[in-house]
Amino acid sequence: MHIAIDIPDTISGVIAPEQDPARATLEALALEGYRSRRLGESAVRRLLGFQTRMEVHGFLKEHGVYLNYTMKDLEHDMREADRICRPPQCVRSRRRAAPRMIVIADTSPINYLICIGEIDVLPRLYGVVIIPRAVRDELSRDRASRGSPARRHGSKSACRR
Repeated sequence: MHIAIDIPDTISGVIAPEQDPARATLEALALEGYRSRRLGESAVRRLLGFQTRMEVHGFLKEHGVYLNYTMKDLEHDMREADRICRPPQCVRSRRRAAPRMIVIADTSPINYLICIGEIDVLPRLYGVVIIPRAVRDELSRDRASRGSPARRHGSKSACRR
C-alpha cells in the first residue's frame, strides 16, 4: 500500500531534522502501532525492513518503548526453563542457586523486570546476581533522566500496556 502525506517544509524540518521525513513517519507509525499493541514485533520488523528481532528490540529501546512482556509471559518462560533444564546445570529449587552459572544481562531485561515488579526473580533463580558497572550506570542514568519504568508509568500495571 502506498500512502502520500503532504507536510509543509517548515514542519518537516522540525519533525525529522536529520532524517528523511518519510522514514521518520514510518518509524512513528511503527512505534505507535507497537505501543498500542496493534503491531507485534514481527510486523514492526517487516514494516521497517529489519532482519532480526534484536534490531527491533534495539529500535524500541532507542525510542524508550518497552517490550510487550507481561507477568504471564514471564511465568511461561520460567515454566519452560524448568521443563528444559536438568540438574546439575539448572536450578531445581527456587532456594538453591545453580552451580557456577554466570548470567550476563544488559539493561533492558533488568528494566523490564523492574517494570513488572519482579526484579527479585534473578536472585531466586541464580542466588548471587552481579550487575556490571556499565549496566548499573545506565540504570542510574535512565532513572535520573526519566524516572524508573514503574515510576514513569505510575504503576506496575501501566507498564504492561
